[in-house]
Amino acid sequence: MPADGPALIGVLGPIAVGSCPVGAERPDRLVGVPGLRARRLLVSLALAEGRVRSADRLIDDVWADDPPRSPHSALHTQVSRLRKLLPEGVLEGTENGYRLRNSRTDLDVVDTLLAEGDRDAHDRARQWWRGVPGDDLGDGSPVTATLSARIRRTRDALDGAQLTAALAEGDFATARSIAEQRCARDPFDESAHTALMRALAGEGRAADALAVFDRLRRRLSAELGMDPGAEVTRAHADILAAAPPAISTPRPTRAVGLRSPTTELIGRGADLDVVADMLDTGRVVTVLGPGGVGKTRVATEMGHRLHAAGVPVFFVSLASVRSDDDVIPAIAATLGVGESDLSATGRPRMTPGDLTARLEDVLRERASVVILDNCEQIVGACARIVAELTAAVPGVRVLSTSRTPLAIVGEQVHQLPVLAAVDADSPAVQLFRTRARAVRPDAELPPERVVELCRHLDGLPLAIELAAARIRTMTVEEIADRLGEKFALLRSADRTTPDRHRTLYAVIEWSWELLDDAGRAALVQLCRFPGGFGRSAARAVTGAAGTVLDDTLESLTNQSLLSVVETDGSARFRMLEMVREFGETRMDADLAARVESRMRGWAIEFVSRMRDLAENGDHPAGAGGMAREADNLTWILRSACESAAAAPTDGVVAVLTTLYPALAYHWTVRGLHGETRAWGARVLMALPRPPAAPDDTVRENWQVTAIVGAVHGTMTGELRVVATARFILRGLHRAGLTYDRASEFVSAVALAPNAVRGYRMVCRAAETATDDEVRALALTMRSHLRENRGLLGPALRDSIASGDWLTRSRYAPWFQGMWQSSTGSLYSQQGRYAAAASTYRVGIDLLGRLHAVEDVRQLQTFLALTLLADGRVADARRELGVIVDEWDLDVEDPQGNPEVTGPALLGVAELALVDGLPEDEVAAMFARAARIMLRDHPFGVADPAVLMVVSGCVAGLVRCGDIETAWELVPQMVKGLDDMVFGPGWQDLPQAGTVAAAFTVLYGADRASSDPLGRRLVELTLSLPGRQDYPSLRWARQWSEDRSREHDGAARHRRVPRRIAVDELAGVIRDHALRI
Repeated sequence: MPADGPALIGVLGPIAVGSCPVGAERPDRLVGVPGLRARRLLVSLALAEGRVRSADRLIDDVWADDPPRSPHSALHTQVSRLRKLLPEGVLEGTENGYRLRNSRTDLDVVDTLLAEGDRDAHDRARQWWRGVPGDDLGDGSPVTATLSARIRRTRDALDGAQLTAALAEGDFATARSIAEQRCARDPFDESAHTALMRALAGEGRAADALAVFDRLRRRLSAELGMDPGAEVTRAHADILAAAPPAISTPRPTRAVGLRSPTTELIGRGADLDVVADMLDTGRVVTVLGPGGVGKTRVATEMGHRLHAAGVPVFFVSLASVRSDDDVIPAIAATLGVGESDLSATGRPRMTPGDLTARLEDVLRERASVVILDNCEQIVGACARIVAELTAAVPGVRVLSTSRTPLAIVGEQVHQLPVLAAVDADSPAVQLFRTRARAVRPDAELPPERVVELCRHLDGLPLAIELAAARIRTMTVEEIADRLGEKFALLRSADRTTPDRHRTLYAVIEWSWELLDDAGRAALVQLCRFPGGFGRSAARAVTGAAGTVLDDTLESLTNQSLLSVVETDGSARFRMLEMVREFGETRMDADLAARVESRMRGWAIEFVSRMRDLAENGDHPAGAGGMAREADNLTWILRSACESAAAAPTDGVVAVLTTLYPALAYHWTVRGLHGETRAWGARVLMALPRPPAAPDDTVRENWQVTAIVGAVHGTMTGELRVVATARFILRGLHRAGLTYDRASEFVSAVALAPNAVRGYRMVCRAAETATDDEVRALALTMRSHLRENRGLLGPALRDSIASGDWLTRSRYAPWFQGMWQSSTGSLYSQQGRYAAAASTYRVGIDLLGRLHAVEDVRQLQTFLALTLLADGRVADARRELGVIVDEWDLDVEDPQGNPEVTGPALLGVAELALVDGLPEDEVAAMFARAARIMLRDHPFGVADPAVLMVVSGCVAGLVRCGDIETAWELVPQMVKGLDDMVFGPGWQDLPQAGTVAAAFTVLYGADRASSDPLGRRLVELTLSLPGRQDYPSLRWARQWSEDRSREHDGAARHRRVPRRIAVDELAGVIRDHALRI
């Protein structure tokens, strides 16, 4: 769409879009949006008012309870379609979702016209209604209800403004029409009935006006059990007395105690809308949250909104009130009730009951909102008064702010969240930037550092504002470096700031002072759980149990020092980082030692319990428990490593050898292999000599710790780590149990004096071991060894056999999923693509149940490439879309696991080749896949997955005719070949054959088939096993076979022994790499 100005989105009728300069908008410039889903998507983005809407939120708004099979892919499609309907640059994708820029809605136009205040502007505002809003959004989408609520508020404000003006000018016909519509929408709206009665009386229809009152009185009595309010009753009396309408000169609404804001409120638009909706549907709303989250600021803004809509507002600050007896006088003073009956100290001379009655009389005069700010220190008294007022005065609504709820019938609670700090456009970052620019406009504010700073500040608005104030004399980097002393750093120099908000420490101390001794003790004891905690952890660390523990946790939650989320049917508690640090300041050395000891005891017991669950048939429960507590267990593991360096006590060592194997399994399932590697080295180097005579459980924990550390140490070439692991295993290994226990079997293989002895052990166990796990491990190991030697048939037989034994493994679900992966790979290498695809699908299902996200994504890329190699293009496109449709490849490189991004990008290039895209574009795709794989993978071409992608990209580049770029990758192929067959890591002949096939087509691309070296390379390629997982790898292999047949096959191209073929191939490729 061409842009004549900002995008204009129409929601006051059929959903439509247009482009108009600001101030020159017209409804006839709007064009309807085709497609139900596109309309829902546009409305959801428009209602975000420029903020980022997450992909998950948009999926909910577009598809509601019926999402598609690949929701993120489908969302991407809808976004692409919607972009074509909007001016360029309006719909912007971010890391976490989408947003609209340089746009406004017709609701914004109406709000602007309303602000002008004259009748002509009101009439023009009314013209923007083009039909029934939301009528073309269908049923079931949350966005429909949200839009309706937003439109209702605007419509009510417009109705109220026009109604007041019409009555004041004597235009009773217009006033009656509007009032009738409002009465029809809400039969209990007394202000609308009052206006209708005044309008009818103004038209000389007093009898009709009195009938309106009679109907309202009967309806209120029958359905709500209440009488009409003061305003409508007064109008009734005026009409009976034939008095002139009192509203002909409307009374101005009151806003008592409401302070004008001095700064912009950032990031709270959605919260204000939620609170407004709650006040529309209920009468008592509490904005709840920790100190410094911005409750007072939100309540103030809400008060101004209500006052602008014509609602009387009374803002009562209770921050300085400490006694229950002073609550009623504080409210009375704000409302101007009974000043003559108050003493000089503000205490009432009359009884509280009499003063409450006077409050009720004043509030009955007109429907109003009372805002009670900072109720937590006198919450009991506030609860009683609010309950009394709302019961006695039907027209009053109460908005309270507190760190603890009022806990009365009818209360609705809005938990005010901290501000998001996801990217440079997040509210927390916007707040910091705005406040920092106010104190030093020329300050440098690096977006990434500001995002990181706001995250460390928990997104807490007060902390962010205090940090931004430091920009006057510090840089962002200096502030970030000083966050370790945040309580000293984050202080306010603003003399108007309340004492409780002058420092971050004071904010938390305010809540601390409201706790009892048990609550204070628990806060300190529980502050070392970075990942939150459940009741069992709290019980272990505090020593409290039953109702005592429940009451303590409730008191901490009520002061907003803990937040509560429900996970898998149980409550989980979390502290903000700053509350945790406050707790640390209250902890002495003796208490710290006791807490640490209790946390370690809890961790060992918890891990043992999760292991028992996983090993005895409830693997999801065990794995899920580990996932919930992973952050806490990692913190405890880190603490134990630090303690072991000074004093490796039995308790500390037990933590290391119990927690690390469990966490390593968790990290592996989650695809966090870097964590397993890094912690393995750290734990092994912290361990003392192994115990002389440990029991079976302790021995196995030590052995698994050493084995996992050794495996990853071998991969990274950390010889010291490997040597330490072998030393530990040598001291613990019992040779007589080699074929009876998995840990002893793997220890024996790791301690074998040479590869031949180790292979013999593996073969013996594969044939004779009776232990399920030993047999499955041996068959799996032999399968991999045979695969690496190119013996694909025997390797596949071993893999299938190992699957039978794995069904009885203690960790069957995950190991079975990975078995499906390796078995599918063996099928794919042989070109048996249908079998590979079905095997991969089973693995995806198994691993998906365990939430092994990275493994699932990797298998999905394998499946897509396998389907493509099998010629099932549509299926391949669908499976690959599950991965790549979440990326915006036109904007940036994809982030994440390179073993997913690299093959997936290669798959994109292979699909583009099939689709017939221009060869230069496809070549750029292959080059990009290789570049990202080499850049992001920690092991580079030393890892088989990387070398295979690079080889596939070389073959793909040759197919596209980009020979020059393909030659640039040859040095990487040389390095990979050296690592694969000559280095200390994997010995992988199929990878050598894959390199041979890719290099052969590259060398022969611009040479005659009779070229001697080209013919020799064909011989070497066909003498080696080669992988055919990717379409281009299959093509490269087929190319050599075709060249061979051109020269009469075996008569001209003899087979070469594999070792000789590898040596010769390496020499040829190395020679050409040196020339490059």
